[in-house]
Amino acid sequence: MKKIFLTSGVVLCMVCPAFATGVNGATDIPAMTGNQPTTSANCVVGTLGTSNNGDTTNFKAIWTANMYEITLDKNDTHHGLTDGSPTTLYTRYDDNVYLSAADRTANQNAMSTSANGLTSTPTGNTYTLTLTQNLPGSHQSNEVTAANNGTVVAASSATMGFTGFYSQATGGVKYIEQNGKINQDGIDAGTTSTGGTWYAQYACSNATTYTPQLTGYTFDGWYDNANAGSQVSNFCLTQDTEVFAHWTPKTTTVAYDCGAANNTSGTWQRPSGWTVDTQTATYDAAFSHPDGSTACTLSGYTFDRWNCVEGTTASATDTPLVGNGIVSGKWHEEVANVICTAVWSGGQINLTYDADCAAGTSCASWTNNAANKCTYDTVFTLPTAPTKTGYTFGGWTVESVTPAQQ
Repeated sequence: MKKIFLTSGVVLCMVCPAFATGVNGATDIPAMTGNQPTTSANCVVGTLGTSNNGDTTNFKAIWTANMYEITLDKNDTHHGLTDGSPTTLYTRYDDNVYLSAADRTANQNAMSTSANGLTSTPTGNTYTLTLTQNLPGSHQSNEVTAANNGTVVAASSATMGFTGFYSQATGGVKYIEQNGKINQDGIDAGTTSTGGTWYAQYACSNATTYTPQLTGYTFDGWYDNANAGSQVSNFCLTQDTEVFAHWTPKTTTVAYDCGAANNTSGTWQRPSGWTVDTQTATYDAAFSHPDGSTACTLSGYTFDRWNCVEGTTASATDTPLVGNGIVSGKWHEEVANVICTAVWSGGQINLTYDADCAAGTSCASWTNNAANKCTYDTVFTLPTAPTKTGYTFGGWTVESVTPAQQ
């Protein structure tokens, strides 16, 4: 009888026939040397470490830690990054992480948090952002300033920078630092790993932009097309990119007031059908004020011009707008509201005098020594009173009015 036990106490062979070789085609077991059996063995005296019938041979399991490969994925589909090296690490269960299979086999040069790091890491590309001002009309770049005292720039750059290798393509746990050295999480993950992939991740340094300012216009943002397109708000670039400023001209509400002449109590009227109380003026667009001579009438006065100032009301101390807001036929004021008040000039009235002297009387020699015109609503001097024998001069009276020819 031959009893063979595993270390765990399980009987491997309860009854062995004669100690012949080659029983059931099994392989003789070299005495504790060479390849060790895993599924069957010949029960032969001499090969089991004994020569006596009835002895007991004890077996002990032999374990070899599996070797695993960890793939380093540079994860650069959208970044255009250069390769780092190596691309594969090696480890065994409950052992260290190594840069090469040879190091792992020799159990030397294990990666640590301070030594034996990657010889190179993925390197991010740098991309150029071109900022095109895309100015309206004939405006020039020297008219543009940057908001908040910023700097006007024509171009800037953005870089995708490597931050480390992680357990996932996005998020997850960092295993290898930016400098290529493994961290403790990486060591722990490697010693319990069954292989797998660690992914490079990156952080973007955004390209620099600015908020341009142009008199008369509102900046609407940077767009991917000069005339339409979509607004660009993410300046973490994955390729060289050009963006274009979009602009909207500002508008002004222009109101009109026929006013009163020379601050007098004269009243004004609008002709029937005149309805231009306000107009909307657009910066850099053609614009004209209504014809005041047909817009407003004031008895005894002539419309002279509009006097336009910023705001919704006007006072005598307001500074008139240059050109009443118009330059070369275009509106050129960057204000929300303008009020235009009519300016009147006094009407001229022709004067004639008749002394009513009959021929041969003493006043026949009287001559008119006064002006033949007066300005409406002002004081003027009458001529020297005539004398007439037998009469007392009682003053001048309006005999008739002859309308001016229109």
